[in-house]
This record gives sequence, structure tokens and C-alpha cells, in this order.
Amino acid sequence: MPLKKVSLKNFRTCQNIELTDLGHLAVLMGRNGVGKTNILQGIEQLAETASNLEGTFQESLDLMGELVFCVRGIQFRYAIKNIVFPKENEYEELDFYGLEEKLERQDISGVWHSVLSRSGQIVLGKEGESLVEINQSMPMLPAIVAMTPNDFTKDEIFPVLAYFRAFKYYAFDENKDDPNSFRRSEYLKWLTSSGEKHDSVIKRLLHMYLNRKGDFDELNEILGVNGLGVIHSIAINQTGSKDQINYSNKSMQKSNLSGEDNIIYFVYFNPGNGWENVDFLPKLPFSKLSAGTRRIIRILVSFFYDCNSLFLFEQPEDAIHPGLLRKLIDILRGYDDKGQLIMTSHSSDLFDVLRPEEVQLVTMQGGETQVRGLTESELAGAKRYINEEGSLSDYLEMLEDY
Repeated sequence: MPLKKVSLKNFRTCQNIELTDLGHLAVLMGRNGVGKTNILQGIEQLAETASNLEGTFQESLDLMGELVFCVRGIQFRYAIKNIVFPKENEYEELDFYGLEEKLERQDISGVWHSVLSRSGQIVLGKEGESLVEINQSMPMLPAIVAMTPNDFTKDEIFPVLAYFRAFKYYAFDENKDDPNSFRRSEYLKWLTSSGEKHDSVIKRLLHMYLNRKGDFDELNEILGVNGLGVIHSIAINQTGSKDQINYSNKSMQKSNLSGEDNIIYFVYFNPGNGWENVDFLPKLPFSKLSAGTRRIIRILVSFFYDCNSLFLFEQPEDAIHPGLLRKLIDILRGYDDKGQLIMTSHSSDLFDVLRPEEVQLVTMQGGETQVRGLTESELAGAKRYINEEGSLSDYLEMLEDY
């Protein structure tokens, strides 16, 4: 379900940017401070505002955006902006803001047709008919799904809403409070909480081990000596009665948490390359692994566990050896069924493992972020340069300076 195009206006330094021709993997290349992070967070903000019943634009009341994407083989275009509604009479003190939105779908001939639209309180259907009346600051997609559950909202609107709700931004900051052992009651509390679940590497690994063993085994294989070689394996053990363990999510939610405190889970990592042919592999907590190994595990756990439609990754190359980085990018590129990726970077190590068409150049001009893909002639020039003269990063640096 790829995102094809993004337009973003009036968000921090992104006053008027457009990302086009996006594929499964796109990397925003630019120096520090040019606004790469603002682009990622602006994309997440657009999707969050469109899909959150409580949401409206928090950082910029003038924010506008458009997303062109494909869901279930159908091409959609969604546009949103905040508009000013003037006060209706002299007794009201202030103007107020509300949302203007439009969702369209494209037919086989390339013509766009309205699916839903709204300006202010009234949501209109395909033929311009009034469907529901909602608060000016409430986004129309979650509102109409909640208020008018029918085949139309189930088949056409809910998939779009679910698509937006699976946009996630990752800074990959170190989580200092992620112990390698914890009681089952703590795990169940985390599992049934309504908050974000992409904060704990360890608990996500345990959840995969208990409930998604196929994904866990695949991840173990990728990280292990037959894959990246950063570890030998992930070791998960427990103390307490096995009879009290139930692997069903539904029964977990109904469990009496106080009765689970005698069960303790332990998650360790056996070291990888360099530890072959030893009689005993040490068990290391996540905090004792190298910074690069922790970074790789954090990225791959997020990618395999979180099941997003769009992953927004901040500088994945930090602390990772160039040789491992090449393998990691090849792995992420190969899983085109697990979600699209947009990354930021200013590292030549990353750009030298990319294809020219995966690069979006980001610069700063007059205090405003600018972004563009390579033109056809630049793509051809990049391929010639790589084959005959040097690296992609050298070519991109010449373009950036020019």
C-alpha cells in the first residue's frame, strides 16, 4: 500500500515541499539542519490529524497537506488544511479554526472522483449529499466511520483510516528503562495498555516469541550467524509455573495480574560472529550489546513487529558498520510486503548502498526546506558516475554544491 506523493505546507521549515515518485524505499539526503526531520514529522502529523478523533493541527494552524496513495489496489488522494471561520457575530471574541478535507479516488482512466469532502461541519458524500454533521475541528474519516457504520464506510473509508493510523515516526533514541527481565504482570500491563507499544525492544521481542513465533524465528535468523551475524540468537527464558501461562491475547487481557507475579521472563542475547566453536555462549542483556548492534536490533524489531503501512526512520545508519549497513538496507528493501520506508540521512555510508531513484535531495534556501528527486538526466548521470568514476555520495555532493 505505497505512498506515491506527499505535499506539505506551513509546517516548521517546510513551507511548500513535495515528494514525488516514492517507491518502497526513499531516503531524504541532506546536511544537518536542512529540515529532513521536519518532513518526516510533518508526514506523521498529517496522517495523525486525519485519523485521530481528538486531533487538530497542534504545531501550525496554517498547516496544509496532500497525500496520494494506494490502498487495496485503489489510488486515493487526500487533502487537508486548517481554515479560519470568522466569528459569526459581534459577541464572539475570536475567529476559530476548523478543517477542510477532501478524499478522492482515481478510476481506471485516471480521472479523480470525490468520495468524501467537508468544509466546516457538514460531510458530503460522492454526489455532494449531506452525510453527517460534525465539529469543525474533528477529522471526517474517523467521525464518519464511528457515526455511520455501513458497507460504504467499511469497504472504502475504514481501509484508508487504518492506512493513516499505521504511519509511525522513529527517532530510535535509546530507551534507558528497558530491562531484560520483568514479571508477567508487568508484561500484561504493557500489552493491554492503550499507549504506544514501539517503546520497548525487549517486550516486543517477548510478544513475538509468545504470539508470532514465525516472525520471531525469522528475525532471529536474520540477526544470527547465517544473516547479519550481530548475535548468535535471542534467548528467552522464564521462571514460575508453566501451567499459569496462556498465550492467547484475549485471555491475557482477562487475567488477574496480581496472580502472575511468580512468573518472570528473561530476555538475553547470545553474541554472534567471533564466538564460533566455544563451549558456552554468554547471555548478554540488551544494554551490554554494542551501540551498532542495539541500533540494528531496534530497527529490525520495529520493522517486523509494528506492522505499519509507512515507517519513518531517522538516520538508521548511526553507529552501524558500513558493511552491515549494506546488508541491512538490502534486507529492508527486500521486504516490500511489510510496509514502505522513508528515511533521513547525511551519511555517505548509507547513500553508497542506495539506488539513485531512491534518493530525495533536501536543501535549505532562505530558511525554507526544499526537496526533490533526481531528474532523468541526473539519474542517468548518477549511474554513469557510479560505473565509471566514483560513489553515489560523491555524485550527490556535487549536485548539492551545484
